[in-house]
Amino acid sequence: MLDHRNDNVRVSSIMPGSVDTEFSGTPGKERTGDGSWKIAPEDVAEAVATVAETAQEAGRDYLRVMAAKQEKAGASFLDVNVDEFSMDLPERIKAVQWTAALVQGASRLPLSIDSSNSDIMRAGLKACEKTRGRPMVNSLSLERIGLLDAVAEYKPAVVASAAGEKGLPANTEERLNNLGQLIPQLTAKGIQMDWIHVDPLVYTISTDPNNGKMFLAAVQAIRAKYGPAVHIIGGLSNVSFGMPARKLINQVFAYLAVENGGNGGRVDPLQINAKILKGKPNL
Repeated sequence: MLDHRNDNVRVSSIMPGSVDTEFSGTPGKERTGDGSWKIAPEDVAEAVATVAETAQEAGRDYLRVMAAKQEKAGASFLDVNVDEFSMDLPERIKAVQWTAALVQGASRLPLSIDSSNSDIMRAGLKACEKTRGRPMVNSLSLERIGLLDAVAEYKPAVVASAAGEKGLPANTEERLNNLGQLIPQLTAKGIQMDWIHVDPLVYTISTDPNNGKMFLAAVQAIRAKYGPAVHIIGGLSNVSFGMPARKLINQVFAYLAVENGGNGGRVDPLQINAKILKGKPNL
């Protein structure tokens, strides 16, 4: 996921000693009685502005580099999430627009807009350049059915989550039931089956060792019900949360997901990609 603040850097305070400025021999600076130099408010403001601009450019460079690296590693979409940027909705809308523009300037890939808010989702989808392919909504579920109107308007690819209206599914049957209610609503809005990326939901094995097997069983059942038309993905790295050797666990689990009928995932492509799954690590 790419998450970054926008150009409006706000400095809330300057702590004593945080700016070490030496003006010795600088024309136009006034010495005080003890021989030190007086620092005027405009001097501090100038220093803060310089630091802020440097930080902004470093942040922009970081996003550009990460976008390029993920594209090179085989990503199909670049995920953009700004929901934690601010409590203020207009600020988050501006942030998703800014981030979308910056990332699209660094990569040829379509974006995946990741938000639970319909206004942010609309702003993100509107900012997506149509020439680079269909963007993605991450994600829509019975719990987030309010995003359906935005989906109907922009006709994106959709991550269809198996989450229920009031909670997470406990087994394969509940996953299939939730998806059985959600997918017809998507197709009724003009979303084609091959635009749908089903997420059966991955739970961590650190809380229950059976969670990995339960996900794989759900993948098999979803593939059997919907056939080859839909994509089956998942937040595959969730499986290893709280465990040692997470990278190894994630790669093995991704391989097993594919073996059981999955064909994608919300992953870091620098760690999980097609070459690794084919037994040709590029680490």
